[in-house]
Amino acid sequence: MHDLGWPDVRATADGGLESGGIQNSQAGAHALAMYTCNAKYPMDPKYNVPLTDERLGELFDYFTDELQPCLAAEGYDTPEAPSRETFIDTYAETGGWNLYEGVAGNGQSEWNAINKKCPQLPVDFNE
Repeated sequence: MHDLGWPDVRATADGGLESGGIQNSQAGAHALAMYTCNAKYPMDPKYNVPLTDERLGELFDYFTDELQPCLAAEGYDTPEAPSRETFIDTYAETGGWNLYEGVAGNGQSEWNAINKKCPQLPVDFNE
């Protein structure tokens, strides 16, 4: 992104990108730069493999047994858990269950800290 004229873009601790404020008139150029970078540096295919029902069950167990209690212990409210069956059946369309929706508006440093303390996925999930 820097090479393409976006020096303010930086990688975040959770693997994302932070672009800062982008004016509406720059949105197209920014999108083209993102597209170019994604083509030049594609995501490892292991992150794009559809999850089996068994893997979704493992993810649901992590969410209910570890992630939700961790976030609650840190003072975050989390949405009520769907049933295991609903989570598995709707994951492809909805992402299943977003326990982090109450964390999003609290700033990047807090986001990074809670992601480190309460990882959104099990550490070895994509291995």
